[in-house]
Amino acid sequence: MDEHGTRRERIGRYALLRKIGEGGFGSVHLARRDGAEGFVALKLIRSENAERERRAVEKYAALPDRENIVEILDYGVEGDTAYFAMPLADALETPSAFPPTDFRWQEKSLWNLIERRRERPVAPWFSREEIAEIIAPVFDAAIALGGHGLLHRDIKPANVLFFGGRAKLADFSLLERDRRSLSRLGTPLFAAPPWFLNSGGNPDAYGLATTLYTLATGNLPDAIGRAAFLFPEGAEEKFSEAEREHRLHLHRCILRAIAENPADRFVTLADFKAAALSDDFESSRAFRTTAEKTARRKFFRAGALASAVAAALGAGAVLAALYSLRFFLSYFSARAALYETDSLTREAVLREDAVLPAFSRILGTSLRGFSVLAFLLLFVAAYHYAYHFRGSRSILLMRRLPQRFELHRRCLAVPALGLLLCLAAALLLLGLYFLVYRFATPAGCLPDFS
Repeated sequence: MDEHGTRRERIGRYALLRKIGEGGFGSVHLARRDGAEGFVALKLIRSENAERERRAVEKYAALPDRENIVEILDYGVEGDTAYFAMPLADALETPSAFPPTDFRWQEKSLWNLIERRRERPVAPWFSREEIAEIIAPVFDAAIALGGHGLLHRDIKPANVLFFGGRAKLADFSLLERDRRSLSRLGTPLFAAPPWFLNSGGNPDAYGLATTLYTLATGNLPDAIGRAAFLFPEGAEEKFSEAEREHRLHLHRCILRAIAENPADRFVTLADFKAAALSDDFESSRAFRTTAEKTARRKFFRAGALASAVAAALGAGAVLAALYSLRFFLSYFSARAALYETDSLTREAVLREDAVLPAFSRILGTSLRGFSVLAFLLLFVAAYHYAYHFRGSRSILLMRRLPQRFELHRRCLAVPALGLLLCLAAALLLLGLYFLVYRFATPAGCLPDFS
């Protein structure tokens, strides 16, 4: 159908047989060219996107190196619809049980391959050799585009198609000149986020990282920033030790490619490719990002500081507890005042009108030490929150936490625990002192509590 909802059967020299794909800027159809054998994939572009597509095709046509890029066979415009023809990709199943005209036929894209492996957990996941064979041409395609000042901006598994068993990069709707200011376009999860672009990141490096991550793990890249590597579901126990090390090596390379600090990232896509396909797994292990180095230094500084603060607070708690013992001085002084000395026997006897002062009066400022400690803990809580939240912004930026307020809770957990312990200690002593006041006082000498 065209943009007006009318079913289209022809465009230019092509007969449209059935729709085989849908994108953000148009639809892809199985088509046959008049007088030609075989099929082609024909992309129809909506009128509002036709000019963008035309510019992208012109940039593509000017590329001298298109070995790893899907070929564009023909381009044209009919009415308000632009179109271009591409070779039809391999069938997902080889040999295919269905002809391309059958709705059950599927093209062999990396996304379809990954989905097929995920549907068959008994089948082994992509091996190290398979990953290298698939991802190397995609790297080469992006490197070739970058060598001519161009960016693909929508590298993802669905745009990696296979022709004669070889992977090639497809869909150049967003092909654009590399420049300092780039709008955020592309497919969610695979497109570079604003913080990456705003710090000078190459959107194709991010697309390669997310594509490689999905290929290596079978997981969507919403979990790409996690410090722990997520193995393909049910595959970890099947991996040999060498395969496990290879996956961890890939993960370290991916994290470096999308590092928050631009100075930590690979300088070029060629560097990223060389590292990811390297047999030297220790090379990625030896590299530590600026954030990791800073975190390591901060860890020791923060550890020493935390120890000092914990010791100070512990000493403060002991002093507060000792200071509270002045309650006993006040209590036994008031209790002694209940008695007088008998002039004959010289023994202490209870005065007839003896009444002990109110508990609050005897308690006085005995627990003030805990109040001071609580205020100090509030200050420590504020400092602890500011220090750790500021140092952990990348956790939020990389979407490593499952909930929005998780980091806030983590930053406040330790100080909040200290405050609760301080309150608990004060309440415990308060209860103990009241029990002493209530049951150690002679009968009839307690004030009226009513």
